[in-house]
Formats: sequence, structure tokens, C-alpha cells
Amino acid sequence: MKMQRWLSVAITLATLSLFAQKAQTENVVPEAVKSIMKAYDLGLEMEKVNQPDAALSAYREAIQQAEKSDDANAKLVLSAASNNAGTLLLAQGQVEEAEALFRKAVKADPKHALALNNLAGALLKQNKLDDAIVTYEQAIKTDPSQGTALNNLARLFIAAKDYPSAAQVLSASININPANMRDTLMLTSVVYEKMDRKQEDKDAIWRVLLATTDKTPAAQLNLLKEMFKAGARQQPSQLLADVLKQKPEWSEARLLQARMQILEGKNDAALNTLQDLLPLLPNDFTVRQDAIALLTQAGKLEDATALASQAIKVFPKLGAAWFALGCVEEKRGNLKEAEKAYYEATKLNASLADAWNNLGSVISKRNDAKTAIFCYGKALEADKNHAQAKYNLARTLVISKADIKKGLQLMAVVASGDSEAAPQAKKFMDDMVAIAKGDDPLKVNAK
Repeated sequence: MKMQRWLSVAITLATLSLFAQKAQTENVVPEAVKSIMKAYDLGLEMEKVNQPDAALSAYREAIQQAEKSDDANAKLVLSAASNNAGTLLLAQGQVEEAEALFRKAVKADPKHALALNNLAGALLKQNKLDDAIVTYEQAIKTDPSQGTALNNLARLFIAAKDYPSAAQVLSASININPANMRDTLMLTSVVYEKMDRKQEDKDAIWRVLLATTDKTPAAQLNLLKEMFKAGARQQPSQLLADVLKQKPEWSEARLLQARMQILEGKNDAALNTLQDLLPLLPNDFTVRQDAIALLTQAGKLEDATALASQAIKVFPKLGAAWFALGCVEEKRGNLKEAEKAYYEATKLNASLADAWNNLGSVISKRNDAKTAIFCYGKALEADKNHAQAKYNLARTLVISKADIKKGLQLMAVVASGDSEAAPQAKKFMDDMVAIAKGDDPLKVNAK
């Protein structure tokens, strides 16, 4: 949703700017620049009809032409096209290329606040927090009305647990850009919880947000979901309890309750709630998915397998259902069945990075390094930032001797990050150093 908002704003700002330029310079714009503008306009049209690949191609054409021109109008189009192309690539998970395009946009127009904001978002996705903060601050300085940049800066402060600074930034955001109020208040609700602000302050946020809806129970529940998604926990839980007092059998509200219980570590209560909901929400796979995960975590593998098999009967063409079955079978040690399930998951949905990664892990256990490497590569095609797939690929490249240099380089990248795979990668690198010194032999198998 956030990406779509950035994209929409980018299109609007760039289009308005170009129309203004056209009105003022219609008779003096060189033909070459008109050609650039035509390619850019085609990109906008392709976005409007939901053809991102065609839009990206048109923007690239505009960029290529604009880079050959010194005309001021061409620089304007270069910045707009680069920014819009970057948002499309970012939505596709091509973060590094998106970053390069946002930088191109800023270079062409250093005052392009939206491009600065989007560049900061790309940096944040790569865990380049210091650079992201500096860039967000630059976006805000360039255009103080950039409410999106302010809110993203607040998110960084929240991640750093600097809640007073986050509150200050959010206060500025709501004053500078009231149109961004909903997102700002959602984040403020998170900050108020973390700072343990007075209950009346928290209630005031709820009243303002509720006033933007039709105040029906459905609207209230949707608000609670949004607050929960934003990271608020205490107030949504309290408000949901009030809702359930009025409508104790409301399935959708009970499902949100189960997910809150999971985050609170109340797994037994959550599992009971989910099992009650299974016959009430037969077409919602996520109910089964959450129940399968909880059963597996609790060691109730027979029940988890039965529920996963049942889910496949209901959703035979859903890759996520097969993935869930694969996870249970792997946990039970049934590697052949797990491999079949993971393979079916990837066949039905090639964008399931976790399924590709797990498929590679299972295959590597039967010493088929070549196929495992292929699977890890597919996982990274689906998600370039999948740290566990990077670790598994690096490890397999080294151990199988398929490409030791590349494997070690990739392992160093994982080890230098802060993902869950980083400790594994650091240990692997330490072990490799020990081997090089002849200290301690390393017995490893790709997994």
C-alpha cells in the first residue's frame, strides 16, 4: 500500500510539473525533448492500465533519451522518469537497481523530495539505516510538506526505540501534512504505547480515526486491523475485547484476537480459537495456515499433517497450502514427502521464496548440490533479500566446490548483515579461517 501511495504521488507531481512546462514553453521546446516527454507520458499511460513492464520500458526509453540532452526540460523528465521507474522496480523487489534510479533522479533534480524519500526507502530495505536517516532528513529539508518522509523517519526512530524523537517527528508530520493524518496517527498509537502515555491520549487517537469512518462495527474492526498492522498492540487488544463483548461470535474479530494471542505468546489460547474458526471460515486458508504452524510448534505433528492434507484438498492449487504440508513433513523427517510438497508449492507459485529455499535444503541432504544451488538461486530471484537462501547458497557453493570464491564473497555479505542468518554466516567464516590456519578440521554438509 505504501509503495502504491508513493507511486501515485510521483505520477501526480511529475504530470503537473510537465503540464506546467508544456504550457509555458510549447513553442520553444526542442523536438528531441518533445520525444522524451512522449516516452514519459506513455509510461504514465501504461501504469494507469496496470501494465508495469510496458511502463518500465517507456520510462527507460525516456531516461535514455534524456541523458543525451543538456536541456533543462530534459533534466526534469529524466528525474521524473527515473523516480517512477525506481518505484516500479522497488515493487518488484529489485532494490539495488531501484536505488540507482532514485539516485539518478536526485542527481538530475536535487530538489526532487519524493525521489529522496523513495531513495531513503530503498536504503532502508537494504538495512543501510544511517544513510536512510540522512536521506529522509534531506527529503524533509528539501520539502517540509513531505509527510511521507517524516513518517518514514519516525518509523526509523521507532525501530531504534527512540520514541520521544519519533513522537516529535510525528507531531510535525500531522501539522505539516494533514492529508497524511491516518498513517501518522497509526504510528502515533504505536509510540504512545511504547512511551506508556495516558489512556486518554490513546483514546483520543482512536476517536479521531473513527471519525474518518462510518463508525460501523466493520469499520471499527478494520481500524483495529490497521492499528495492529502498524505495530500497536495494547489498545487494539483492549478495544477488540470490547467489540467481542458485544459480538462474541463474530468470526472475523475472533480471528484478529487469535493473531494477537500468538504475538502475546498465548499459543494454546490462539490454537483453540483457530480450531473453533475452522468450520466458520472454511474459505480462509490463513486460519488453517496459522493452526498448522501452532500445531507444528507444539509438537502435535500428526494433527498438523492431517490439517495440512485437508487444506490441500480444499485448496489444491494454492502453493502456500503445499508449502505448509512440506514444513510439517520435513519436521517429521519425511524428506521425500517434504520434497514433493515443496516442489508442488514452487510449481504452483514460483514467487514463494521460502518454498524454494526449503526445497533446496531438503535436496542438499541427498547430496545433490547442483539442484540445491538452482533452488537457492530461484529463492533469491523471488526475494533478493532472503538471507537464509543467501547463506545456504554460499555454503553449498563452498562445500560442493562449485564456486568457492563466489560462495565466500556471498557468505561475507550475509555475515556483515543483521539477519537471522548472520550468526551462522559468521561462524562459517570463522571455521573457514580455522581451516586455513590448519587449526580445526570442519565437518560440514550443505543444508
